[in-house]
Amino acid sequence: MRNREDNYTNIADEGHDITGLDISKKQLEIGKKKAEENRSHIDWIEGDMRNFYLDKNFNLIFIPFNTIHHILTVEDMEKVLRNVRNHLKPDGRFIVEFFNPDLDILNRDPTEEHDVIEYKDPGGKGKVKVTERTDYEKAKQLMHLTWYYYLEEEKKEREWTVRIWFPKEVDAVMKYNGFKIEQKYGDFDKSAMTNNSAQQILVCKKG
Repeated sequence: MRNREDNYTNIADEGHDITGLDISKKQLEIGKKKAEENRSHIDWIEGDMRNFYLDKNFNLIFIPFNTIHHILTVEDMEKVLRNVRNHLKPDGRFIVEFFNPDLDILNRDPTEEHDVIEYKDPGGKGKVKVTERTDYEKAKQLMHLTWYYYLEEEKKEREWTVRIWFPKEVDAVMKYNGFKIEQKYGDFDKSAMTNNSAQQILVCKKG
């Protein structure tokens, strides 16, 4: 399975200067290792996107892989967007990826297990099967997830919570925090966002 640090390494390999910010020490260690293997130069910084200050500004800031859904409140979202604005050059661009909420998923029975993905175990033990249970808290727009990892006779689980951000809500929070949405795509092929799109991919500039 790919992680977000792969994205940083690929961009650096194309000759761009890049800074990677992550709150997870483990993810930073993975990123540093990948960069060393590829001989890529990346400035890795441990930090929280809600509260950071770097003494530089950027032509492009992006938040990939639905990471933004770990921001659970409007107040925290405003902190993130303020930091992005403060670190973006006047003619820079901000790209952020949300998933497009699927009502069938939000309304699932929380006792049911659903297939997510299968992938080869990095340790060579075979295939890892991943399933999930979801429990949507409508009043707070919070999705509580449990992922189950099956490998041979082993079963592990991981729990976390994400915030559901609906399309018009995304438009509003961007507008009222000083961003103009130039494009909103439904996929990375730059196709227009529709009812059936899985993603909300925004290209923004300072409004």
